[in-house]
Amino acid sequence: MMPNVFRHGAGGLRIQILILGLLVFCPPGLTFATVESFFIEGVNPSSGWRDVNKSDTDDDDDLLCWAAAASNILDWGNWRTGSYQTAESMFECFKYYWTDQGSWPRYAWDWWITGNQPEERDGWAHVEFSGAGGYFRSINFSSFFSQWGLDPSDPAILDMVAVESCLRNGVGVAVAVRNMGWAHALTIWGVEYQTDFNANPYRYEGFWATDSDDKQARLAHFRVEYVTEGTFIRDIWWVTRDDDPDFQGWIIGMQGLRPWQPQPYPGSGHIPLRILVPGIDVYEVFSSFQDYQLFYAVNYTDPVIPLDPQPVPEPSGLLLGLAGTSLAAGLRLRRLALG
Repeated sequence: MMPNVFRHGAGGLRIQILILGLLVFCPPGLTFATVESFFIEGVNPSSGWRDVNKSDTDDDDDLLCWAAAASNILDWGNWRTGSYQTAESMFECFKYYWTDQGSWPRYAWDWWITGNQPEERDGWAHVEFSGAGGYFRSINFSSFFSQWGLDPSDPAILDMVAVESCLRNGVGVAVAVRNMGWAHALTIWGVEYQTDFNANPYRYEGFWATDSDDKQARLAHFRVEYVTEGTFIRDIWWVTRDDDPDFQGWIIGMQGLRPWQPQPYPGSGHIPLRILVPGIDVYEVFSSFQDYQLFYAVNYTDPVIPLDPQPVPEPSGLLLGLAGTSLAAGLRLRRLALG
């Protein structure tokens, strides 16, 4: 059982967010919203997305949802090698070289690109055999990696803003969803939102994602609703799946990876990302060095429990009671167990 603490990697850079403006724009006479979707470059509802699924015939990948999501984005982002040309073959690589335990996509990407291995922790996946990984050792991993929501200071209301910002900036996104009994990784390819509240962070209706647990290659639709007051949870994005009533949970963080680029970034520090979400006035982020740049959702806070559908620690006697989406005030659990 992992303790409910937040840790920073050695020498890691914490980035705080400064919200300078969040303006709501609603033209006169506009009374009805329309719903639109935005998909990352190269993806539409019928093509471009990747969907690695766990095997029906063996139990070597039961807890590897994080590796499946990582493989989807590695393939989409052209992080291929001569031996690994598809998301499926990349996933087979993770299955062979890593233990079948929970983790997060970040560790899979870092190992694949630089060869770095996460420290071994009880209940976490680790590299079991040598001979793979480190296929792009000249890459500065931190210039390609984005992260949001694992630091307790990250406001939950901006979770979906961070997802959309990454997608619009061409960053592949894996999102973590948790419930009282499991924690799971999905690969997000598109977001769905109302168009008449362009700057309203509550405007999100859902997202389109692939899921390694549904045993079929398909793009599924998930609905989201921001819960401000709940019986046992509050200030979270509540997630349900249209075709699976048993899938219910809340977003606890997202991790993203840029596509492979043939030329390294010529500047110093991280590659800045522009906030492209319509209606957002200004976001700026500053590092501990006061080196100003545009919004770049990354920090090096380590998650405290791994992702995948397995029992996770929960407060004694705590039961999650839901009556539709109507929840009354209570304990904020969003960051309690997974970052």
